[in-house]
Amino acid sequence: MKEIPDYREAAEAADETKPDMRLGFVLLKDEVIDWETFFGNMKADWGIELDARPNDDNTLVFDWEDMMVAVSFIPAPIPEAVDNARNNVFWEDGVELVQQHKAHVIVAVMRAGDPMTQSLMYSMVASSLLKLSNTIGIYQIPTVFPSDYFVMVSDSIREDILPVPTWIYFGIYPDGDDFSGYTYGMTYFGMDEIEVIQTKAEPAELYDFLMDVAYYVIDNEVVLADGETLGFSEEQKLAVTRSEGVAVEGESIKIGF
Repeated sequence: MKEIPDYREAAEAADETKPDMRLGFVLLKDEVIDWETFFGNMKADWGIELDARPNDDNTLVFDWEDMMVAVSFIPAPIPEAVDNARNNVFWEDGVELVQQHKAHVIVAVMRAGDPMTQSLMYSMVASSLLKLSNTIGIYQIPTVFPSDYFVMVSDSIREDILPVPTWIYFGIYPDGDDFSGYTYGMTYFGMDEIEVIQTKAEPAELYDFLMDVAYYVIDNEVVLADGETLGFSEEQKLAVTRSEGVAVEGESIKIGF
């Protein structure tokens, strides 16, 4: 079996002041990768014509602007992807489908000057891969997104809309008679994770709220601070506090919702 490349080592060798690596795993139904279709997708989708070709180990490495991108085909499944698929409560048959994957493709984007540029490049490469006919979805800790969803959200990049729903995980859980929610992935952008603790809002409403806040913060590079208020209308003034995280590690921003 092919040894999985340690791209983490390559990322750590880069300038420590730059953002870390963006990493994901495209899950495949069989042990086949159609490189030529992927190259065609990159050109058609994003106008990126790749001169590099995969080496004998089926690994493609290329530079784009200030980034290094590595795409590596691994003819083996990822067992932990099945458990993480359970975290996507909106994908009804996700666990069953993920259980069927037989191979995967590692997507790693490194050496970017800022996390936004790195994330956009990651989304473009991953979505062009996910258009291959034998893909199931993409495993990004702590969840798995189905191929069609990730592609649909990433397509919004052409309209200058950030694909935040595929960058940040939004966790919703019952908390007594109420619901609570949290983000996972904001720290990649140098920001605190966001939590809502014990709200009467329905899960779908809470999910949308967390997504709106995350998009606003990332898109505008806003730093939410303890003691401020936040609102999406003139009347809405939601209290913002910063304290030890409840469902996340370290400090988090709590918003009264």
